[in-house]
Amino acid sequence: MRAKPLILIVDDEENFREIFSAKLSAAGFEMATARNEEEAIQKSKELMPDLILMDIFMPPGPTGTDIALNIKQN
Repeated sequence: MRAKPLILIVDDEENFREIFSAKLSAAGFEMATARNEEEAIQKSKELMPDLILMDIFMPPGPTGTDIALNIKQN
């Protein structure tokens, strides 16, 4: 069991990943980030995060909703 809840942030914009990670880390959460579908799926399997915060629109790939469904199925 983790000492702190782990949050995975999935966003194609590096600035958003950095800002949210910094704020949530300061609030006491453990953080991980992914920039696309492949990283999100890989990290969700490896890390088993407690929460995933994901951008809905990440062109040119699938939507955040599609990625979330894929993660849920796996």
